[in-house]
Amino acid sequence: MLPNPRCCRQAIALLALLMMVASVQAQHAAAPKVSPISKSDNDNRDYRYLTLGNNLRVLLISDTAAEKSAAALNVHVGSHQNPKDRAGLAHFLEHMLFLGTEKYPEADAYQDFISQHGGTNNAYTAEENTNYFFDIEHASFEPALDRFAQFFINPLFDANYIDHEKNAVNAEYLAKINDDDRREWDAYRALFNPDHPAATFSVGNLDTLADIEGHSIRDDLIAFYQNNYSANLMTLVVLGNRKLDDLQKMVESRFAAIPNKNKTIAGDYPSLFLPTVLPASIVVKPVKESRELTLAFPVPNYSDKYKTKPLHYLGHLLGNEGAGSLLALLKGLGWAESLTAGEIYQSRRDSLFGISIKLTKEGVRAKDQIVSAVFDYLKLTASRGISEWRFTEMQQLAELDYRFGDKQSAIDSVMELAQSMQDYPAVDVLWGQYAYTKFDESLIKNSLDYLRADNVFISLLTPDAVTISSSVFYKTAFATKPGIPAILDLKPMYHQRLWLPERNIFIPKNLILKAPSMLPFQEGNSGKNIPVLLTNNDQFKLWFLQDRKFRSPKAELNFNFKLPVLNNSLENAARAQLFTELIVDQLNEYAYPASLAGLTFSLKANSRGFDINVSGYTDKQSLLMNKILSAIAQPDFSQTRFDQLKDDLVREWRNEDKNLPYSVLAKKVARLQYLPYWGNREYIDVLQKTSFEQFKTFSLDILRGAKLEALFYGNLYPQDAIKLSAVIEHQLLKKRSNRLPQLAKILRSENKDNKSWIYYYPLEHNDRAVELYVQALAPYADDSAHMKLITQILAPEFFNQLRTEKQLGYVVSVFPMAIRTVEASFFAVQSPNVSATTIVDEINNFLGSASAKLTDNFVENKAALLAELREPPLSLTEQSEIFWQSILLNDYEFKRQQELISAVNKITPESIRKYYEAAFLQKNRRLWLSTEKLENQKDFEIIQNVAEYQQKQQGYLQP
Repeated sequence: MLPNPRCCRQAIALLALLMMVASVQAQHAAAPKVSPISKSDNDNRDYRYLTLGNNLRVLLISDTAAEKSAAALNVHVGSHQNPKDRAGLAHFLEHMLFLGTEKYPEADAYQDFISQHGGTNNAYTAEENTNYFFDIEHASFEPALDRFAQFFINPLFDANYIDHEKNAVNAEYLAKINDDDRREWDAYRALFNPDHPAATFSVGNLDTLADIEGHSIRDDLIAFYQNNYSANLMTLVVLGNRKLDDLQKMVESRFAAIPNKNKTIAGDYPSLFLPTVLPASIVVKPVKESRELTLAFPVPNYSDKYKTKPLHYLGHLLGNEGAGSLLALLKGLGWAESLTAGEIYQSRRDSLFGISIKLTKEGVRAKDQIVSAVFDYLKLTASRGISEWRFTEMQQLAELDYRFGDKQSAIDSVMELAQSMQDYPAVDVLWGQYAYTKFDESLIKNSLDYLRADNVFISLLTPDAVTISSSVFYKTAFATKPGIPAILDLKPMYHQRLWLPERNIFIPKNLILKAPSMLPFQEGNSGKNIPVLLTNNDQFKLWFLQDRKFRSPKAELNFNFKLPVLNNSLENAARAQLFTELIVDQLNEYAYPASLAGLTFSLKANSRGFDINVSGYTDKQSLLMNKILSAIAQPDFSQTRFDQLKDDLVREWRNEDKNLPYSVLAKKVARLQYLPYWGNREYIDVLQKTSFEQFKTFSLDILRGAKLEALFYGNLYPQDAIKLSAVIEHQLLKKRSNRLPQLAKILRSENKDNKSWIYYYPLEHNDRAVELYVQALAPYADDSAHMKLITQILAPEFFNQLRTEKQLGYVVSVFPMAIRTVEASFFAVQSPNVSATTIVDEINNFLGSASAKLTDNFVENKAALLAELREPPLSLTEQSEIFWQSILLNDYEFKRQQELISAVNKITPESIRKYYEAAFLQKNRRLWLSTEKLENQKDFEIIQNVAEYQQKQQGYLQP
């Protein structure tokens, strides 16, 4: 019998298919190439660096103590690869990848899965890279990785969501239309070479992403993906609590399927500036009341010189803030507030090195003299600043960071390392940023040679700018002109005040871990590893714990001063803000080298007192601590610095209203619901009226009757703590008073007239923001547990409905917002295209419909919240903060977190439904905040006067 031709053809076709599949499988099954990788001796994670058969580079990290599993994939393609006629396409692609794949087609499948299993996810598009990342509970990591991998294998680019996400990109662009950093860069594009990718708009909007005759935005999107998203341009980092072999199997079975198109990205960009452009000047008018002078120099890309780091060396010297520094001179003249130096931009080919100086009003008038001072300091650096001992100091400081740096969270680790894999060879991927192995004097001098007067553009940002042009995308008012001011010799009296940094006395020498104390009071809590009370009197409570967990030569010292002089006094609360600013300013020159050596401090005022934190290596901690104590105990302020910092603080408060509307509005909740607390506008009014004499009187009396709580935790002996506490009591707690510090009060947000409260706070922004604060029924652990779980459940669906489906705006979120022990859920929407009335209606509709789905995926959401609450602290700093928050809340047995976990465990579907109805569905418990008035206000009671509103509310007293 003759063979059936049809069967033969089928057999041949099947054989060909099997051979092709076998070929693909062989490619995928090829043993990955393993590269060596170096790590710090103190790093307890295990690593494996692989290159898969498709040329995808992978870093596996096994961490049995990891709080979550996490992954990040970096594509070495960013906004610089946008086609010339498609500004923002790379960013648009980043958005679209989240909205469904062939295997998981639902637009919200990925993000819902991550959220329901205790995770977070995000992405960013930079000039040369796009980075996607997420974290999640360990048990759900493998299915999450499967969903994640599909982004880079078979994304849908669903046509139904093209317009949705174009609107989201446009909303993101409009939300930040007043961002001065973006506006200033938009003006800079007028100076850049138009053929350089930095000269193009990166974010995208409805115009740049519109369909073009002959090809749609979706066509261009798919073409961009196909042309650029290739495995050989990608790096993947996967971190979990499983063994490396298990992680490798999870990765190979999924990510080996990413196509390798062997793409290369051209890096031979033209020069950033055309030959005749520099030197040049530009003046820019900001939205905020800001004044800044920037000298920007085009320099080569030195990324291949990462073991020498010539630009880091120059930034280290020029950005110095200690005695003799350029900043010290300019501050002493009343011309500057702060100074930074270093790379401000980098592409594959070139970079910009910038020296940026925040100016005072007087500094703007003296801008030409400041430019001359900068070049004088550059001369000083060239003649005496390039020396091996300085490089050796930087090497020592980097080595300390490498050995003893705080462990990062899983998601931060993978995100940063996925980028580092693009920057460093495999062996140095962990170490590259800390590498200072070779002092190359000629290379440093070569890089310094680019910092010349004929190779600079000088930017002046000032509200008084006289402008003639407007930038294309952010409508920035600016003016450019060729040339820069004449560089003059600095007067000898000023030149003599400039010198290079001395050797850093704060570099720690003794890094030995102190043996566990044998003193009996260390066992005061039945062996529990929690702080014990060493000092306990009517003025001072000192808590102490010697660290035995993180084994780090560091300590955290925290102080909370409650001051009777501030009791319900708006004037004195504002003065306390200025007091702390002046103390920090006074200490800056002394403390700056300490900060370089890993020893930092912060001093911040609050409405009842101020807080101090001293953090870092214990070897030289007492030097800094004694200086801080002396400055506070004997304040010595000059009229000049008083006037200057008062102006700075008032300007900072004014500028806060020009931040993103949703963030401005969110800060008003505390103003409404917490006593004592005031807003920036109130602080401005009273501080402006404060004279220097009034302030001096206040400063001398600020500590009278002070009550102090402190926590010392870390590489310390109890006797170290006792010795320091005696000094503190002697210096800071001498002045007695019969007055006690004021108690705090958290107000209940309920309306007796069965209406919702609404508070209007108009802002100068085209977007409108609406927010809703829903408070827990009481300040107990059971209430906090229910509120946190409800927020966990609502968050993904709120985002999906109001942002993805209804396109209300770029900012759509619900998150927990606790005021001390009172938990709350906080809903925020910022929109460029719908009214406040529409946003309120949509949020109300969402709350009404959400109860029907409240217990869907209940088990998963509850498990995710429990996993989050059980996350261990990653570092000594994190553990200290946990202990410190317990002390501030009078949780002296340190058990509130465990009580919260126990309360979550007891939640049932029935209890959560009942709690939702009682807390969320009663309109009189809703506090709305809006930047725009509603069209129909009959169901609302408007808060016309904050003080009157607060008098109507009952509340909870807090220590």
